[in-house]
Amino acid sequence: IVRRHRTSAIHCTMRRAATTAIALRRTASLRRYAHTATVPLVDGVAFAPPAPKLFIDGEFVDASDPPLDIVTPRCGGVFASIANASHADVDRAVDSARACFDAGTWADLAPEERAPVLRRMAAGLRARRDEFAAIEAMDCGKPIEEARADMDCCADFFEYYAELGPKELQPEALDVPEEGVEATLFKEPYGVVGCITPWNFPLMQAVVKVAPALAAGCSAVLKPSPVASLTCVMLGELAAEAGLPAG
Repeated sequence: IVRRHRTSAIHCTMRRAATTAIALRRTASLRRYAHTATVPLVDGVAFAPPAPKLFIDGEFVDASDPPLDIVTPRCGGVFASIANASHADVDRAVDSARACFDAGTWADLAPEERAPVLRRMAAGLRARRDEFAAIEAMDCGKPIEEARADMDCCADFFEYYAELGPKELQPEALDVPEEGVEATLFKEPYGVVGCITPWNFPLMQAVVKVAPALAAGCSAVLKPSPVASLTCVMLGELAAEAGLPAG
């Protein structure tokens, strides 16, 4: 029994040493690209991180403050940067969202008219699934296959709310006790929605808040985690390409 334990311990030590050697080689390979615009992942997927911009009023703009470095958990190196929004930048985003809402550019559309935009956002994400997944994996350190599954879920969420909105937002007749009185419940957009999301599922946490808000006709201001938010920046690209109104 003692010999078997010793043998197992030796084997475990050898496996740890081999794993460590592989990890060191992988880390050394990644460090070579820690400050370049294109970063190959372990499985060979390459991508270019988005520019450090804020997406406000339908376009990408510079932030007032200097950008923040993004450090990948895969090797501890800086591989990108993100815009660092100031209080003034947040005010600009909120003002734009409020102006869009008050103008009715999005809020006054029928749910059936908003749904195609959400479906186009889903289609745009599916078309760029591997690119988004590669950036997500590098940004927050998760395995690439898990990141791909997350992108599929995000596209599913957009499609789900595109279908749910027209079903749930129709006028609803209410029963009232008074004879001869008719009552109807109308579900209207609330206004500007602020979405604050964590780092561990960057895009998914954003989509599960942004998609229902948009389906309901609200404007949304997204504040993702500064630790991992590159795909959230790219969400603005999907919105613009899908025809979401500015704001």
